[in-house]
Amino acid sequence: LSSLNGLLQGIFLGYLNLPAYLITTANNVMNVPFIFSFLFGLLSDSMPICGRRRQPYMILGWALNTLALMLLALWPMPAPYYCVGPDGEYDMNTAPCNPEARNTYVHIMLAVGMISLGLGLSQAAADGLLVEHAIREPKETRGSTQGTLQMVTLFGQFCLSLVTAFGFNGKLYTGTFDQKYQLSFQGLCLVLLVPTTATLFLCCISVRELALAKTETESDLESNIQSQDVDNCNVEPDQRKTGKSSFGQSLLDTWDLLSSKSFFCIAMYLFWKSIADINTPATAYIQLQWAGVRMLQSQLTSVLGIAASALGMWLAKTYLLNVSWRKTLLATAVITNVLDAIPQFLTVFDVVRNQYFYLGEPITVLILSSAGALVMMQIINEVADESNAGLVTGFTSTISFVASPASSVLGVQLFGFFKPDLSNRDNFVKDTDHFRWVVAMSCLVSYGFSFLSLLFLPLLPRNKEDAQKRKSEWGRHSSYAYSTVLIFALALVYTLLVDFISLNPSLSCLKLVGGEGCS
Repeated sequence: LSSLNGLLQGIFLGYLNLPAYLITTANNVMNVPFIFSFLFGLLSDSMPICGRRRQPYMILGWALNTLALMLLALWPMPAPYYCVGPDGEYDMNTAPCNPEARNTYVHIMLAVGMISLGLGLSQAAADGLLVEHAIREPKETRGSTQGTLQMVTLFGQFCLSLVTAFGFNGKLYTGTFDQKYQLSFQGLCLVLLVPTTATLFLCCISVRELALAKTETESDLESNIQSQDVDNCNVEPDQRKTGKSSFGQSLLDTWDLLSSKSFFCIAMYLFWKSIADINTPATAYIQLQWAGVRMLQSQLTSVLGIAASALGMWLAKTYLLNVSWRKTLLATAVITNVLDAIPQFLTVFDVVRNQYFYLGEPITVLILSSAGALVMMQIINEVADESNAGLVTGFTSTISFVASPASSVLGVQLFGFFKPDLSNRDNFVKDTDHFRWVVAMSCLVSYGFSFLSLLFLPLLPRNKEDAQKRKSEWGRHSSYAYSTVLIFALALVYTLLVDFISLNPSLSCLKLVGGEGCS
């Protein structure tokens, strides 16, 4: 389900023909629930339901996923923006048949936002459970279990890519095949309901939680509850009060975590690295209009890319568990940017415009990116304790989901100054030499920000030993917590303001959100 957002480009760029900058805004809005991952982790750590800390939240999350997919499957779609020609392709040379289609994107974003909420809630609980297991592994192999389960996640994405490559690949959704032989968006949601419902069922019957050491208070509470019907949660009001006290204590623990200098450095690295990840909106139409990438090629490449990610994760957990984290991240950042630049510029200047050439580079990049993902898993393992595993994993996710939308908003506003408009498909159709240079300059700006983010690498520990040394020796001060909260709050408010303005179709033309200005 986490790959569903990528499929929406076929709906937004093709079926509804939204401007490219609104695709960025749509992704931001749909990812808003992940911003509260730390709160989900906090709830999972400190507010058990029926005596369980992880399973109930996993069940609730997957129930939301199931409900959202049912809504998407039953909600009727409007007619497409463009007229459809005899060959099933869109006729872009005539006036659109349904110009109002552009104003019907909000319910899709909100429904997928509900899926994001369900995934965020269930993932925070599951990650907390997984970190509890990882903490108990030997130091030399710590993180290998997470690497293995990451490969399982990639297999799920692999299955979705196969389904969409051969089942959701109609011409109405920027695909290749005749639409009458392919799934509609509603049909795809019905297909996804099957594994989603199965996962909900498995969460109900198969999740096993680890027993944690009990405090004296918790032991007394357990003895009081033994005479009660725990399965039905028949706990007296005075006993429930202990759960509330636990949540209050967890809030204090959160402040204590944010006051830690070692965690502050990691948080600042994650935040500013994500802020510096400013991407040009031109990428969407470089791929679709100039490289000629369609749904089939995109999804088949995704299948190969997932296999490459699994290979990269296996190589990383086999050979890189004890390699310097800074060196690993530096190497992956430099190599991935250089590899990405080659097909981008050759496509922009019409040296090579071929969908398979354009899509070949991401496969190699994904192998390297897996190493970076494993590094972040190891850092979380060293920072977290058994009592706050869900909080730490949730908060690190929150950092990325606060910073990434803010980065997208800043990127949309920055590249809004580039003329001709990088979000207007007509400019890519005209394909003038001047516009090619404008697109190329926007790509150079994106790579420049990416290399700029490397300046924040010293904020990270070098390895596991350095992380533990920082954790035990570096002090705490409330200024770290105040600074973190203030920075995140400003980024969050600014991002939500811009994104929710974009939800109003009559205001989405404002320059503030990346539009050309409203008349």
